[in-house]
Amino acid sequence: MRILVVGAGAQGAPAIAVLARQPGMQVALASRSAAAAVAVVARHGNGVVQAVAADAGDPVALAAAARQALGGVDAVLDFTPSFLALSVMRAALLLSAHYVNTAASPAHLAEWIERRPLQLAAAFAAAGRTALLSCGASPGVVNVLVRRHCDELDTVDRIEIRVGFHVPSQRSPIATWQPTWSPEQQYFDYCDPPCLFHGGRHQHLPPFHEPERYDFGGRLGAIALTHHAHDEQYSLPLTIGKGIRHCAFKYPFEPAVATLFATGFTPDKVVRIGERDVRVVDVLMALLPRPASMALADADTQRALVPLLADTVADIAITGSRSGILRRIEVRTGAFCDQAEAALDAFGVANVAVAYPAIVGLAQIAGGGVPTGIVWPEQLDPEQFHRLAASLGLPLRSSVVRRDLASGSGPQQVELSVQQRQR
Repeated sequence: MRILVVGAGAQGAPAIAVLARQPGMQVALASRSAAAAVAVVARHGNGVVQAVAADAGDPVALAAAARQALGGVDAVLDFTPSFLALSVMRAALLLSAHYVNTAASPAHLAEWIERRPLQLAAAFAAAGRTALLSCGASPGVVNVLVRRHCDELDTVDRIEIRVGFHVPSQRSPIATWQPTWSPEQQYFDYCDPPCLFHGGRHQHLPPFHEPERYDFGGRLGAIALTHHAHDEQYSLPLTIGKGIRHCAFKYPFEPAVATLFATGFTPDKVVRIGERDVRVVDVLMALLPRPASMALADADTQRALVPLLADTVADIAITGSRSGILRRIEVRTGAFCDQAEAALDAFGVANVAVAYPAIVGLAQIAGGGVPTGIVWPEQLDPEQFHRLAASLGLPLRSSVVRRDLASGSGPQQVELSVQQRQR
């Protein structure tokens, strides 16, 4: 299979490590920084990956560089920030290739909740190709698990998603924000008004809305969470259906970012300094440390970080009914973060949590049965997703608790079963 990977950073590098160890692969890694692509290929290319210098913002040039490297391209894996998604999708169409990303374009999210046709969907369908959006860890794995367990219910009322990981700045009064991947994308996600689906309709909230302390237990413990701009609450209500009235996503609160935002470091603010207009966010990005790619660190350094990665979890609570009985399904997953040590041993990279689901999604498209046009992760067959994940080297694990909610007994709950998923 001939695959173009776009982006040589915190997600693209692990993708190369995984793909280079699968049979029958020809891969090109495209990055605006030739040096970044060369470094990743030298470390993880396994003799089957070429480094390509190309700008993701120029679809014609990107497609031409891919053709020169591979001759033809069967699929494009896009690990660039979401604001570049439409450009890379256009390159995929020029290559007549399938396409997968891990974060949907803001334009697609807006079109989806406004029930408008999605840009490029008709073009992908006409070409007989599939564009799979938002297929990382969360969104991605979380969507697949939501679909799997909503399939158990006749009706769905609520979907609540809470993601937790270690946030050192929540435990220190003075802390510098340390972005773990694209600082621009992360900052814009924090500052973007988060979407909430409530009362059967989408609405936008102020950034950092409705803080809560949520106890994940274990070494992670209680973490401050707020509503956060993410893809799940956009796509899930309209694809799952079943009468859903509420879908929310909460994410760890980052105090340093909240302070910057409140001070006026908003993505669109411009100030006059001397004779120049300056975007304040450009100043911030120039000051922030650029995240080093864990994928390029030595094995001992990565192994020391495995316990922190393994504590990362997503808790999903689904409330609905089956055969007239109100039921709550609680799902917990590490979304491949819990497989960090196994990933390091198998692929030489510990943190594959975002890249790996995208590769699994692509394998599902290549195997047939996925509609053409634009699809979301919850539209994939969840059982096949689990089988493919295991076949590529890492099983998708989750724990499940099902509770029937006793009629007329208020908050009392009766636990029916606990099921460990380790396939």
